[in-house]
Amino acid sequence: MAVIGFNLLYMCIGISLFLTWLLANYISFIWVLVAFVLLCLLVNYKKIEIDEEMESERIKVTTQEETEYWANYLIGRCWVVFSANIEEAARSIANRRLRDMTFSFAENLEITSVSLGKQTPVLSNVRVTDNLQSPSHSVFATVFQSFRPPHQVTVKATLTLDSTDMDIESHGLFKTPINAFDASAIIKGLTLHGNVEIILSRESRDVPFPHFSKAKVCFAEVPKLHTNVYILKFVNIMRIPFLQDHILQSLKSGLEQVISPKCIDIQLDRCWGSSDTKC
Repeated sequence: MAVIGFNLLYMCIGISLFLTWLLANYISFIWVLVAFVLLCLLVNYKKIEIDEEMESERIKVTTQEETEYWANYLIGRCWVVFSANIEEAARSIANRRLRDMTFSFAENLEITSVSLGKQTPVLSNVRVTDNLQSPSHSVFATVFQSFRPPHQVTVKATLTLDSTDMDIESHGLFKTPINAFDASAIIKGLTLHGNVEIILSRESRDVPFPHFSKAKVCFAEVPKLHTNVYILKFVNIMRIPFLQDHILQSLKSGLEQVISPKCIDIQLDRCWGSSDTKC
């Protein structure tokens, strides 16, 4: 039995040597093809793993509460640091819009000063997505092209602003059934609630913090609005039932002209500089 076992071993070794010589002399390129196929399968498997991991991270980031926290935190910090620029931008944009709007109770309205107060807008139900403006959507393009502008970030959320210390002073010709008179009006306090979509674009690397050069603000529908309007700085005409309904209806119709279906474009790169810069 031992002799038979050794004979079988010698036979196996001989067959192995013969096959090795045969493969090495005639079909050795097959090993290269096999190695190449295995390498391609390994790379494809790793790419699928990376894609699944990135997708899971994206879902986690866009659904967890940290997104809402950080979005409100950034808005709060920008509101504090760039308050003068934001107020000047709000005054400039409001005056441009007022030129195209008509009110039945006033003419030639112009915003003279804006104080937004300390209460910042609050976002809820936040969904954040990044929209790379690139023809390719592979994982390698995402990694390398994310550092080259332009690219966008889209924020969809519910916007709520309850600012009791907001003051917006305006001057214009106010009309009554008897006559018309020049006077100053002050909007004190503002409550605003609605669904909004904010598209932040970065078109250059030279834009300072927070590194966005343009913002497009779009409301899904006309937001809910309430405020108090004072004539001559002490007469609150919003306490008069007829005038209250009349003014709110005029403001809502004006908002419909501004918001639906249009969007508000804000050049942020003009606002991040000095307080003298106009947006």
